[in-house]
Amino acid sequence: MHLSKVNLLGLVRSTIAKYDMLRAGETVVVGVSGGADSVACLHLLCELKELALNVVAAHVNHGLRGQESKRDADFVEALAREKGLECELFEADAAGYASDQGLSLEEAGRVIRYGFFAQISEKYSGAKIATAHTFDDQAETVLMRLIRGSGPKGLAGIPPVGKGGVIRPLIEARKSDLKIYLNERGAQWLEDSTNLNPNFLRNRIRHELIPVLERYNPSIKQKLVNTSSISTACWDYIEQAAEQSLGDMFDALQPGELCGDAATYSPLHRAVRYAVLMLGVERVKGNTKRIGFEHICAMDDFLLGDTTSGEIDLPDGIALVKSYGVFMITTLEDLERSFSYTVPSPGRWSFPYVECEITEGATDTDFSRRDTAVLDASSVGFPIEIKSYEQGMRFHPLGMEGTKKLKRFFIDAKVPRFFRRRVPLFLSGGEIVWVGGMRVDERFKLRGKAALTIRLISPKIPQLPWAAQR
Repeated sequence: MHLSKVNLLGLVRSTIAKYDMLRAGETVVVGVSGGADSVACLHLLCELKELALNVVAAHVNHGLRGQESKRDADFVEALAREKGLECELFEADAAGYASDQGLSLEEAGRVIRYGFFAQISEKYSGAKIATAHTFDDQAETVLMRLIRGSGPKGLAGIPPVGKGGVIRPLIEARKSDLKIYLNERGAQWLEDSTNLNPNFLRNRIRHELIPVLERYNPSIKQKLVNTSSISTACWDYIEQAAEQSLGDMFDALQPGELCGDAATYSPLHRAVRYAVLMLGVERVKGNTKRIGFEHICAMDDFLLGDTTSGEIDLPDGIALVKSYGVFMITTLEDLERSFSYTVPSPGRWSFPYVECEITEGATDTDFSRRDTAVLDASSVGFPIEIKSYEQGMRFHPLGMEGTKKLKRFFIDAKVPRFFRRRVPLFLSGGEIVWVGGMRVDERFKLRGKAALTIRLISPKIPQLPWAAQR
């Protein structure tokens, strides 16, 4: 049974209310390709008189179909003019962008579109962005991700409300009903020839696979959408647990890396462990593209396994390293980082890997603070060097007899090998005065009242057993 125009409008109202998509008087940028779904979306949002929306049409010409692409842009511009709406047009070279970025045409087009929509949203003071994804698109997406091997996050499908103010008012509407709606009101739309191109996986799923599956279950689309709903609920629960565990487990030492405790990780439920790893990779990498189930399983096995130390390399230059029960998700480039900075005088100093504050004078600082060193001002002179660890370095640890190789100090303190270059070393006259966050040198400890205090602001000192050494 098909929906009438009135019922379809009611369905859109219900969807908007259910997911709290729009408020009265808001501006909404509608992505309009010229096809039936997006044209219907534009018409329907304009018909929601009770919301008094400021509707803006936005169209991207991907430069893939020559005159047909220009036809689409002209159509959208004319439609917006007919309805008295603002229209934003953008021309792009999707093929060139795909080649430059190593993306498929589909992915390149998506990145370009959403980037343009975000710009237009900002132009209109944070307007919502409405895309015309439908019930059918949801079913196809779930099936496509199932074929590719997605877990519950992928099977959750297309969210009704996405990041960056993206909304999908038609996510519960069927394509067939949208066309009936347009025909009833005499509205025109365009057909995109690429929608029949079998080179695109979605097209093969839509035109070949789903018709076959409907022979086994005529309600296959509904079942796939139901799977999406169940997966969304499951993933929301798992993700909430993972977010909590992520906060308990990891220290964010610098942008682009996370340091965690394996003892906190191992007792978690497997589903939460997998989600924690996905979220961790996303925090470091910015996304989870090219990170598959096999990568997550390998990471989990590695962290739970008997191997005391080692490394797993992941796509796009990401690495998971483990040592002494501590693990880090970081980039391969950052694993071998080194730095050397010079501080000429007291003050607050900020460098790419270190930020600190150095003051002179009497102090009431708590000597037990790991982020602070109180030194003898008469023994420490400027300039002070801040360096990363190098082979052969020695210092005289506070409370010990004689000097010790820094490497041996790190080993005895069970500092993971991969973390040693991240410990900032403060030197004066070529001698280490403080192993940042860990131990003051005996020769430079406070003896009188004239103190020089160094406080580490970053990197943060992780809450791990070895870091408590002073």
